[in-house]
Amino acid sequence: MKAQRVEHAAAERGRPPSSAGHDLTLDLVRGYVSCAWKVKRKFRKIRGRSMKKLLAIIGGACLGLVLILVAVIVLVVAPKGRALDRESKAFADSAIVAIAANWNESELVDRASEQFIMSFKSRDDMYHVLDPLRQLGQLVKYDGSVGDSNMNLQLGHGIVVTAVYQAHAIFRNGEARIRISLIKSDDQWEILGFFVTPSFSKPLTSVPPVA
Repeated sequence: MKAQRVEHAAAERGRPPSSAGHDLTLDLVRGYVSCAWKVKRKFRKIRGRSMKKLLAIIGGACLGLVLILVAVIVLVVAPKGRALDRESKAFADSAIVAIAANWNESELVDRASEQFIMSFKSRDDMYHVLDPLRQLGQLVKYDGSVGDSNMNLQLGHGIVVTAVYQAHAIFRNGEARIRISLIKSDDQWEILGFFVTPSFSKPLTSVPPVA
C-alpha cells in the first residue's frame, strides 16, 4: 500500500521512483567536482605564490652576492691594486736606471726572475746580452716609466701578480725605448723581461732588443 502511494506520488511529479537516488548521486558528484576544482585552484594559487617567493629569494641572493663582490673590489682589490702599482713602478724605475746607467749586466742579473734566467741558453749568454747597448754611452736623462700592475688567477699557481712598464731614456750617443716586465715572487719584485729599442744619433751597428 505504501509502495503504491510512493509510486503514485512519484507518478504525479512525472518521474520514476528511482530518480531520487540518481539525483542524490549527481548532487554528490557535482559537490565532489566543485570541491576538487576549488582545492585545485587554491593549490595553484599557493604554488604560484611559492614559486614567486622562491624566485624573489633567489633574486635577492644573487643581488646580495653582486653587492658583496662590489664591496670586496672597492674595499680590498682596488686599494691593493694601487699599492701594487706604486711598488712595481718604484722597482721598475730603480731597475732601469741601475741597469742603463752603464749597461751593467750584474744589475740585471741581481734583479732577474727564474723565468728570465731560464730564457737564456747559459748564464754566460745573459752576462753578455747588454754588450751591444754600450754603444749608446752613459745615461743622460730618464723620463720615468708608465704602466701598471695586474693580478691574474692561474690554475695551479693561484694569484699571479705581474707588471709591465715602458720608459724613454736619453744617452750620450742616442735614445732608447725600454720595456720592462715584472713578476712578484715571495713578496719580492723581479724582472720577467727586459727589452730595449735603441735609436742612435749617428749610424752604428744594428743592436737587437734585449730579451
